[in-house]
Amino acid sequence: MDAAEIERLRRASGVGLRADGVFVYGGQPVANARVQRLFHAGVEVDAAGEVMLRVGRTWCYLEPEGVAYFAERAELRGGQVWLALIGREAAVGPARVVGYASDDRFYAWVDGLRGPVALLRDAHQAVSGILASGGELGAGEVVALAAIPGANAVRP
Repeated sequence: MDAAEIERLRRASGVGLRADGVFVYGGQPVANARVQRLFHAGVEVDAAGEVMLRVGRTWCYLEPEGVAYFAERAELRGGQVWLALIGREAAVGPARVVGYASDDRFYAWVDGLRGPVALLRDAHQAVSGILASGGELGAGEVVALAAIPGANAVRP
């Protein structure tokens, strides 16, 4: 198979990522929770802003409906917010900017990740609790976002 055909197949994989963080194949949710976590662990955004799913040596392109990264938990460490991403063992952080958008969701920008992270329910509640108690996000700031960010949205 030539390189052009491999590229075409990678772009037409049928794998997608919904705005709520659920992977789909052929338009249907991937039912296995372990496969969902595996796929989240393999998400990458390259320097050109293209989103890829890598599992071992195999990979394909994704066109997510929203962001490429999702945090399932958030915690305060040394006065800074760190995020536990779905499918990743180590937390990432600190969150430099946390924004809220018209979809009532928090989004965070973390050094080392290309593109924003959507905070899912538990992470959102943790950050809301920090802010509601008068806490701060360490060196981070909280901003209103003009639009719901996409996978390669730049830090506000």
